[in-house]
Amino acid sequence: MSASSGIRDEPWSLRKVEELPWQLASLQHWDALAELIADTDFLCAPGALSEARRGWAWLAESSPEFRPEIAYRAVIADPQGHARVCDVVARLLCELGLAREALTINSYLLEEARKATEPDVLGDALELHASLLAATNNPTAALEAWCQLSTLARERRDHSMEARSLAGEGRALRQRGDSAGALRAWRQEEQLRRKIGDDPALFACLANCALLQHEQDPEGAVAALRTLSETCRLTDDLDGLRHCLGNLGVLHNLDGKAAKALAVLREEEMICRRFRDDDGLQICLGNQAESQKLLGDYDAALQLLDERARLCRDLQNSEGQEHALLQRADLFRKLGVLSAGRDSITPKAHE
Repeated sequence: MSASSGIRDEPWSLRKVEELPWQLASLQHWDALAELIADTDFLCAPGALSEARRGWAWLAESSPEFRPEIAYRAVIADPQGHARVCDVVARLLCELGLAREALTINSYLLEEARKATEPDVLGDALELHASLLAATNNPTAALEAWCQLSTLARERRDHSMEARSLAGEGRALRQRGDSAGALRAWRQEEQLRRKIGDDPALFACLANCALLQHEQDPEGAVAALRTLSETCRLTDDLDGLRHCLGNLGVLHNLDGKAAKALAVLREEEMICRRFRDDDGLQICLGNQAESQKLLGDYDAALQLLDERARLCRDLQNSEGQEHALLQRADLFRKLGVLSAGRDSITPKAHE
């Protein structure tokens, strides 16, 4: 009996959920992997969402004929009849770029959440609903949903939820072309992030502000980050310097200045390695891979993504690992190995 067949006989433990997809992928049993991550019992098990995301990333790279919208078509067609897995499938489809299909399921979930009058459940459903509306190019409806979430958050005095709603409001306003409104929302978010001490989300918020400024004044945004980075050097704020360098790298990539991006990202890499900041390092390597892709050095990009994936495995950072896999798949598509099935991966700002 093989190791994978032995683990199949176990109940749906966390170990089985984590190991079986990896074993099937390592054996290149793509049919079995696709069947597994569409299985109802698997999807109901703890940890299934992250492992299913990883499974679809492997399939996108190795067997793109398997499509999640086909695998989950019964849930999409009849959410009420598949209530056990609606939430996980909706979130999975959202993260896989299938927002319209996910919206069909989440509309049912939101209706049920309003009936149940459970604030946490309603908040989760509203947050996903707003994200899906934005992804289906309906920013006005998305903004309304984010405002509903903000009202709920203030009623509950939940600063974290309110900060997330402001982040979403900013994205919806930006999508509508209201840059000034987006910046106001993000500045309010910034205040809340500082108040609750959520540094990773704070840096993501500041990165959004920098990217917005970059759209209006590319040279000014870069100059502002350079000035801030010099201030960080003078005050010996290496953590702030690392984030400045990372965001500078992202802006240079957006401007097509890959060589300049690599220069600042490699300096960021040195800081991360010096202080053993592996989470910051994996993001930096992902951004460097985007630079190498722009320069046409796909081998170097793949090496960087391999190291990023390894770091994420060690950190048990499934989101970073999945993003690295999707970046790899994007590279293979550019090389003509895969048929185009997803939008190109965009540079990842610091979070």
